[in-house]
Amino acid sequence: MLEISLNVSKRTPTNKGAINQMRRDGIVPGIFYIKGEDPISFSAKEKELKSLVYTSETHVINLKVDDDEPKRAILKDIQLFMLI
Repeated sequence: MLEISLNVSKRTPTNKGAINQMRRDGIVPGIFYIKGEDPISFSAKEKELKSLVYTSETHVINLKVDDDEPKRAILKDIQLFMLI
């Protein structure tokens, strides 16, 4: 398995309209779940995620949220949306 570093920004949970606007701007919302801790809502640029989403390989992700210590993760679920 390859390891990939991914720098993301922490975001506050917002309403659906704001999230749809983020998607139109090329920003992808995400949530990082870890056992025993609160989930972390984040956003990443679409270009940075393409190498993870459009592959059949599994990668270990070193997720760096803002200036915090990197957390190891794997991509578990993807939801694709079509904006009109």
